Amino acid sequence: MVYNILQTTLRGWGPCAFLATALLFTFSFPLHQVPEFAYCFVVPFLVWGYNCSNKKVLCWSAFTAGWLGWLLTIFYLRHVWFGLPFVAAAYGGLYLGGWLFVAALVVKNAVKKSTLLRLVILLGLSGFWVVLEWIRGWLFSGYPWLPLAASQWERPVLLQILEWTGASGLSFVLIFFNLTISTFIIELCQSLKLRNNGLAPRPLSKYWLEGYLSMIFLIFGVFIFLKNLPQKENQQFVFNVGIVQPDIAPNLKWDQDFFWDNLRVLREESLKLKPFNPDVIIWPESAIPSPLNEDINMCLWTEGLVNEVNVPFLIGALAKEQDNKWYNAIVEVIPEHGLSPVYCAKRKPVPFGEYVPLREWLPFLNKVVPLDFDLTPGLNKDPLKVTINDKQWKIGGLVCYEDIFSWLARESVLRGAQFLLVVTNDAWYHAEGGAYQHAANSVIRAVEVRRPVIRCGNNGWSGWIDEYGNIRYVVINDLNSIYFRGGNVFPIYRDTSWNGKFTFYTQHGDWFVILSGFLIAFAALAMWKKDVA
Repeated sequence: MVYNILQTTLRGWGPCAFLATALLFTFSFPLHQVPEFAYCFVVPFLVWGYNCSNKKVLCWSAFTAGWLGWLLTIFYLRHVWFGLPFVAAAYGGLYLGGWLFVAALVVKNAVKKSTLLRLVILLGLSGFWVVLEWIRGWLFSGYPWLPLAASQWERPVLLQILEWTGASGLSFVLIFFNLTISTFIIELCQSLKLRNNGLAPRPLSKYWLEGYLSMIFLIFGVFIFLKNLPQKENQQFVFNVGIVQPDIAPNLKWDQDFFWDNLRVLREESLKLKPFNPDVIIWPESAIPSPLNEDINMCLWTEGLVNEVNVPFLIGALAKEQDNKWYNAIVEVIPEHGLSPVYCAKRKPVPFGEYVPLREWLPFLNKVVPLDFDLTPGLNKDPLKVTINDKQWKIGGLVCYEDIFSWLARESVLRGAQFLLVVTNDAWYHAEGGAYQHAANSVIRAVEVRRPVIRCGNNGWSGWIDEYGNIRYVVINDLNSIYFRGGNVFPIYRDTSWNGKFTFYTQHGDWFVILSGFLIAFAALAMWKKDVA
């Protein structure tokens, strides 16, 4: 009776399985975030997929789920160009949909295996997820936006494993948990089927080896969290940071008709912070759309403001060198000393946003980006040496979306960065989920390298994150919104127990991806073993 009801349900709701998985995937991430959904989002598809005998239907359903899940997650990209979320979702859907299709086929085989072989196969499928995330982060210039681990950005207990494995380790644990639930439900249905036919089912207890291992993974994360609980005596006050959010529309920033209006906003908001005694003031990415090291008038205006406030400024601005190369940079302006000649240039410009690939050989691509020059990747990996309160600090700059690339944060820390500074502009995405999703990536970086991350966005998300992924301060207005024109001053602390120390991940990088590759190979071998009768 129970089995018949389950079978009817699976057949009747089968076509909706991809929709359930897509929605659970979307709701795992900001803005409408329920991070617990990340533990079960593939379960509806895999349970239904086990009962689907038509591979063509299974394939189309998998890629539809992948495309729809990403489309709903990044639909705010329509504000940049209406077709962009559909194209970007199609690309992201190739990875999510590809994994779902392969996993559905493999799980059909895995549930017939012995306990040990089935476990190896599920570990291999989890490794396959990790490898696909890694490929997405490198292929076609790379776009590792929102790894599955980022769904837990507000769950510091689970994030601590990142110190050892990077984001890949937590993604692995979450997808393995999904597979554990899926195979158990599938076997439960099969047991009910055998009972319905008067046969003795296999004991469900044999399926709890995966469950035990899942719990071990989670307990290991909790253990690391408890082991690394911040100690009050290690918390060192560093300086007070003033954040300015000018909230200038991206399309107006470059409009010469609004040039002085934009500067007026920057000046007014900076002066508002002066009574709160900031030790340094930060402006967001490209706050000044003019190269300060070349535009004398613009440089004098900025230096005059810095002298008036009488604290150092870290400013997102363009820089231009004598060889006619342009850079998206973070520059320092110091009271009485003026513009520092050393700046931090963006190392990973956005293709078709800040440069046109193959511009010289494919001139028609110039229509994509209406600029007559490309922004050049910065080659200097050294952090900025900034003097605040008569003490020098090394700050690793991450411009725009650079905080989604773990290797850039690692480079900065390996070269001595004591903090990471993200200056960005998420106003392109309007007041939706884009800024929150971007901030989730910053939380991942903070734990991976155990360095505080300070963020300054044009219209939010601004604030700071400590070495353990705790969001210590968010700049919000009276309506509890991050999206507004204004700013605030807040104190920054650091954990002295990490002074001069590197995490295992910082030193060894994506070693867990290599391990995942071996797990895939072992799983492939396990698939060749004879099925259990």
